[in-house]
Amino acid sequence: MASIWRELKRRNVVRVSVAYAIVSWLILQLTDVLMPLLSLPEWVGRFVILLLVIGFLLALILSWAYELTPEGIKKEKDVDRSESVTHLTGRKLDFAIIGLMAAAIIYLVLDNYVLEQAPLDAVEEVSEKSIAVLPFDDLSQAGDQEYFSDGMTEEIITKLSHIGKLRVISRTTVGQFKESPLDVPSIGRKLGVDFVLEGSVRKADDRIRVTAQLIDTDDDSHSEADSFDARLDDVFEVQENIAHSIVDALGIHITDSDRNVLTSTPTEIVPAYEAYLRGQALIEHWNNLDMVNASREFFQTALELDPSYAVAMAGLASVEAQTYRNHDSDPTRLERADELLDAAQALDPYLVRAIVGRGEVAAMRYDYPRASAQFRKVVELEPDNYFVWDLLCWSLTYETPSRAKEAEEACREGLKIAPSYGEFYYHLARALTVQARYDEASEAITQLESMWPSSSLIAMSRTWVELAQGNYGEALEYLDKSESEDSPTSLTLAVRASAHSAMNNTAEALKLMDQAMALGFKDLAWLRGNADFEPLLKLPEFGELLVKHGLE
Repeated sequence: MASIWRELKRRNVVRVSVAYAIVSWLILQLTDVLMPLLSLPEWVGRFVILLLVIGFLLALILSWAYELTPEGIKKEKDVDRSESVTHLTGRKLDFAIIGLMAAAIIYLVLDNYVLEQAPLDAVEEVSEKSIAVLPFDDLSQAGDQEYFSDGMTEEIITKLSHIGKLRVISRTTVGQFKESPLDVPSIGRKLGVDFVLEGSVRKADDRIRVTAQLIDTDDDSHSEADSFDARLDDVFEVQENIAHSIVDALGIHITDSDRNVLTSTPTEIVPAYEAYLRGQALIEHWNNLDMVNASREFFQTALELDPSYAVAMAGLASVEAQTYRNHDSDPTRLERADELLDAAQALDPYLVRAIVGRGEVAAMRYDYPRASAQFRKVVELEPDNYFVWDLLCWSLTYETPSRAKEAEEACREGLKIAPSYGEFYYHLARALTVQARYDEASEAITQLESMWPSSSLIAMSRTWVELAQGNYGEALEYLDKSESEDSPTSLTLAVRASAHSAMNNTAEALKLMDQAMALGFKDLAWLRGNADFEPLLKLPEFGELLVKHGLE
């Protein structure tokens, strides 16, 4: 081994390796500087690295097999050892290495101590830019295409949010300004962004017209509005063109991966995309059975048209989970949800919509700690996703023991993003009630009432507050109001049973729990940790009830 090392040194292979490594490093630094200046594609950098690796191998082979002599380059085996001048060549390489190292040190000093202290205006020229995409207006004649204009908005936001040098405000954050009286520049300044994109969509039969205009919030200057007239089948191309025009207008250099995002689509089938958008527009109305069923039909249509539509699979899984929880606790619904999520994640393991679905299904099985863990994954990936902050608040509150303080924090984080989403106030009131902060809970319910005055969640919120304070008669009155429009769910039946149990109406409580378990109620941890159920738990009939429903 020692003899091989001596021979490598004698033939100057080691010196050539060191010199080549320094030269390669300098070339890579130069490439890194020139690529953005010359708008070179990302593959150029990879190509340079490949050439350098190949060159390194060639340099090692040549320095081992050949020798530079006064008569020129000769094969090493043809050179008499007594006439070899490798020691002189080595001295020359030593001086070259010293010079190259000096150049590298000078570059490092300039890069880390001189260029780092460039004037502020120079830094601002390459700083991250920010944009908010306001909800596109629906200008269709019948005014019934809002689902489509909202889908257009969300898709453009999704594409732009993957551009590394562009900060994009989430759809949920800008959604609060959908019908705002503020002018566009004022909205932009309120959101703290450099630019705002506003637009409109007119859809009629198989034609669409999309108009988009970029506004600079610093000087209120407007770019010329871009209009895109196209067939509906070309909607994905229109979305791509709008995203590209924004990137070009902002002067942002994009990488190959950025381009892939701009050109990617979740499906190639436009009718499937339309059906998905219709389903997505209805899915958040989980307490309205008609809307939930309509959402299911749209997602199913999307999958019939495109069986590999992963996002639609995840959407349908959520529908099944919500139906199980609030309307029909047939266990096969959760089994189907699992199958859909497995299929979706087989196509896209990192699909956020599927991770949310996993959390929803876990919660429907009353495994709230697992649900919270799934929702936390999503808010780490998408901190502006208000809907998942709300789900996290919900699941943390329902854990046993309740993590109500953390739930409150999750709700407040979500409210910073979407203060107009009323359901936050329902879950916030629930978290505050668990902490015995009843006045603050009532304030949250008042906020909910001002936003969603006809929502059954208002009465349900007041039910929780009255129950916590031992006002069981008032709690039942509010519970009656919360069920006035919808059939009882397993949860509301269990809540009603808790009030009757606390009032020692154990026969009625037993009957109600029988109904709740028949509908799928299985949250025994909450039931056994609730003091109101103590009279019921002492009954031997309750044990028989658990056996009847396979819970013991």
